[in-house]
Amino acid sequence: MNKIDFIIVGAQKSASSFLHDCVASCPKVHSPSGETAVFESPEWEKGSLKSFLSTIEEIPEDHVFGIKRPNNLCIEDVPERIAKTFPKTKIVVVLRNPLDRFNSAFHHYIADGFWPPVPLNKGVQQLLDRTQIDKWKRAEEIVNFSLYSPGLQRYIKKFGKNQCYFTTHDDIVKNASKEIEKALEFIGVTPDFNKDLLNLRPQKVEYGVMRLRWTTLRNRFLYTYNSDRTRLAPRPEKSSTNQIALKAWTYCDRVVRKVIPPHKAEKPSFNEESLKRLAPLFINDIEETESLTGLDLSSWKNDPRMRAGLALKACA
Repeated sequence: MNKIDFIIVGAQKSASSFLHDCVASCPKVHSPSGETAVFESPEWEKGSLKSFLSTIEEIPEDHVFGIKRPNNLCIEDVPERIAKTFPKTKIVVVLRNPLDRFNSAFHHYIADGFWPPVPLNKGVQQLLDRTQIDKWKRAEEIVNFSLYSPGLQRYIKKFGKNQCYFTTHDDIVKNASKEIEKALEFIGVTPDFNKDLLNLRPQKVEYGVMRLRWTTLRNRFLYTYNSDRTRLAPRPEKSSTNQIALKAWTYCDRVVRKVIPPHKAEKPSFNEESLKRLAPLFINDIEETESLTGLDLSSWKNDPRMRAGLALKACA
């Protein structure tokens, strides 16, 4: 195996996993499950990429091979690395209203242990004031990964628009089958996939702060973090102490579930102060994204939350 035909590069929390699973179900598509982060490693060329490709078996000439990694949309060095090794790779991009992506990502980062379990609007102020960035180094991604145009510019510069396919979370929700078929046609195969997957539901996001605080206790038994807490990995071998602690946590969780059931908290809303700061940050990027991709993003620009935030900023 010596090529990657397509990469789904983002954005986080935008239905890229759903799109990937449906695309990968096509008989002529070969793609590993989950995410493939080979282009993010500093040793990508000599280490991670070579090691990854060595595990892939040869596929028929009329089949395609691809990977998914939503983070790759906004990581600066990745487009150049992909273009250097696979200049003909087709780039698939799924985008989402940045306010909604921010909200989901905020709680996702808490669950993974990359941001403390604080209420949404308190967290917005901390992120924008950068008061916790030294301690929680990946937290900048919560904001930056909702700003799409810098990453889009890098991919378009390296691959050209003809090698990029753009769609949105909104379009997938509206007509998933149509968007998946268009993506399959773009990557060069017959638009045939497992229609049963259209009934898949996205992984639920935990929005309850109390539940998130409890969940993050489990992370120390399941994962190891690097020194600056920017990456996690499953613990390869759980010690006997770890196993006992995890069993105790699991037992306690059965009790806690009755008091704080998972996934029961409603998705929190941005307050006026948060919207006043986020809307001006996102609106220019939305307009630039619309220009770069040719997508109609008027629903994002006319989102009542966006308009309210801009009005509040104008009156400040």
